[in-house]
Amino acid sequence: MSQILYCSTIPCADVCSYSQDYWFNNGGVHAWPGSITVGNCTYDEATGRSLKVKFKAGGVIMQSFLQASAIKLSFFGGTIPSAVQADLNVLDAFLATLSCLDPLATSLPSGSSAAVSAAAANISTWINNNHCK
Repeated sequence: MSQILYCSTIPCADVCSYSQDYWFNNGGVHAWPGSITVGNCTYDEATGRSLKVKFKAGGVIMQSFLQASAIKLSFFGGTIPSAVQADLNVLDAFLATLSCLDPLATSLPSGSSAAVSAAAANISTWINNNHCK
């Protein structure tokens, strides 16, 4: 039986992703492969990490940003698995309705929806079930 292998910023392996903790909590150890676009805004590693530190309890907006970022960073330059693409599209569309997240702001923009919360939770579950070893 043959397996489909995906390659991206991680070594070729069965389809897997690293979590937001991998990308946001291990500065210098797990460097971002490049800037990513989430919603309509492009974020570099320093900005992404600053957002995580400042707004770690930022509700659905930060959950959406962090889960979308984890998938995009894990598959940087590669193909995002179809199992999470639809949920990623929901998060990107939602975040595109907001102003860019700014670590110098005093608060996050407001916004929420049940569909967005569900999409972020689905991606979280997929990452937990398919975390790279």
